[in-house]
Amino acid sequence: MITSSGVTCDVCGKYILPIGDNTINEFKIFGIDGILHSDNSCKERLEDAVNKKDYNLLPEGPLKEVFKDQNQE
Repeated sequence: MITSSGVTCDVCGKYILPIGDNTINEFKIFGIDGILHSDNSCKERLEDAVNKKDYNLLPEGPLKEVFKDQNQE
């Protein structure tokens, strides 16, 4: 998510500081409008969760909450 203070990771919710090797990664998820953002460590965990089709592998944060809410409906 892009805010007035910078970019936050849509996976963990923390601000992404593009310092050193940390970059802002863009991704899309079917059923969610718009482009989402992640930092490098969350990108790896997101890819692992997608490949294994298990949202429980995601770190606590906004994206995991969306999946939890969706499963409760």
